[in-house]
Amino acid sequence: MFGHQIKRVYFRLFALGLVRSRREYARVWLGRAQTMMRDMHAMGRLNTLVRRDAVDHLRSRLDAIASILPAGVARDVKLVITEIDCDVRIASQLMAGR
Repeated sequence: MFGHQIKRVYFRLFALGLVRSRREYARVWLGRAQTMMRDMHAMGRLNTLVRRDAVDHLRSRLDAIASILPAGVARDVKLVITEIDCDVRIASQLMAGR
């Protein structure tokens, strides 16, 4: 996934009420430094790849939480997971073409 895709997921989770801040998102959901989102934006790295372990951490946390959420919210979270999987495939194809 690219930085702008990770940022889009942040806004989706924020809208669902699952995350309160960019710092929390980076630390808890991505398993990265709490300043990751700010740094990525400030350094103009929204079009660079995000580490695969961060994406895997995000996806596994979403998978785990989807099973305990009310059905409507769980459906939205599963849609986010589907979008992540699609974004990972797109990023892989783009990078393979380099």
